[in-house]
Amino acid sequence: MDTDKNLALSLLDYQNGTFTITGQHEEILLVRKDCKVERIDTFDLGLE
Repeated sequence: MDTDKNLALSLLDYQNGTFTITGQHEEILLVRKDCKVERIDTFDLGLE
């Protein structure tokens, strides 16, 4: 495709309280209702 863009899929399930992501190439930025931002490193979440 000759592009430098990435895409990740995220799914937030409010009923079961689960958060699912695909990909291990980017940090997750979680912005909470009170505008606080959390950075989640995904490096150690995937396969070794």
